[in-house]
Amino acid sequence: MADASLADLLSMGDLDGLVRHADRLAGAGRWDELLVLRDRCHEAAELTGKQLWGAAQYAEYRMALDAPGPLAASVVRSGAARFALGPLTEVVAQHHAWAELAEHLEDPASAAVVAQERVLRGEDLRGDDRAGLEDVGVPGVLQPFEPDYALPIYRPDELLASGPAAPDAAAGRPAGDAVGRPADAPELQQALLDAVEHWQAQSTGEIVAATVEGGADHAVGALAAGRARLVPLTVPEALGAIAWAAASGAAHALRRGMAAGRSAAWWVAAEATGLDWPVDPDELEYELEELRFWTWTTESDEPGWRLRVAIEDTHDTVTVALDAFDRRSEPAEDDDTLDLPATGSHTVLTTTPDRRETST
Repeated sequence: MADASLADLLSMGDLDGLVRHADRLAGAGRWDELLVLRDRCHEAAELTGKQLWGAAQYAEYRMALDAPGPLAASVVRSGAARFALGPLTEVVAQHHAWAELAEHLEDPASAAVVAQERVLRGEDLRGDDRAGLEDVGVPGVLQPFEPDYALPIYRPDELLASGPAAPDAAAGRPAGDAVGRPADAPELQQALLDAVEHWQAQSTGEIVAATVEGGADHAVGALAAGRARLVPLTVPEALGAIAWAAASGAAHALRRGMAAGRSAAWWVAAEATGLDWPVDPDELEYELEELRFWTWTTESDEPGWRLRVAIEDTHDTVTVALDAFDRRSEPAEDDDTLDLPATGSHTVLTTTPDRRETST
């Protein structure tokens, strides 16, 4: 019956039916049959032109999420599941320890990313040659000055990915109206822009940055429309916010994963401190304490995805500030969504990236 059902669904080109069938197979742990479904969808696309890639990618997503380690690792490769809820390098790391995956990850670049994702979940992979972290530039274990990164939760039909808590305006102070004169810190400003460039290139984000002489008041004065309140950030809070933004797809962009987010935060930290890459963690921790980090709020803030961070170098009296914002727009008429059977409060898997990511 399963074969006949699959044959019928393929013949009809029933994309939603194939996704529901894949969901049933995964829920029952029938991984061999799910592999067949994946392969048959690819064959149908090649032979008949029927666009069944969504079902094939959903099958790989479910394997990465819940299949035994060797099978889960086998679907992780560069470019896989481009339109899934998130990168499979991040999905596979949610339920699988590094030891379950390491010997079965064929693509070295993907293996290094998966290793980073497992580090983010508390594993110590220092000295493990299979992880390939010596070429990445970030350490194989979390450092004392790093935050509890905002890791997503992947489910069969949704992505839950909340960002850092909104700043407490009551804990801040008025920024004033002063605007600093332009200054020069191109490497740090570019590092901040690079962390969120996909919000603009792939989504509807708006990004502005400024480098000015003076403190955070002067930098925020160059960016903020309306009265702003400056709120101080600790080093972990600042790194966590940058990493979240770099990992997130905001409203419509491809989610890049927290491994990419952590790397972006370390790159910003290296540029802010002037240390050579790769940086020594102990030296970085010391130098970061010499900087001041800020965020800010304004009276006109609206809901959405936002990264506001100002990095103040008190020795050189220069501050670099960035304000990135994205909002959810109405779905386009041609948005591709795959309906799943109702299993709870959320029953839609969308193949448009990060549709289920939470705005903050």
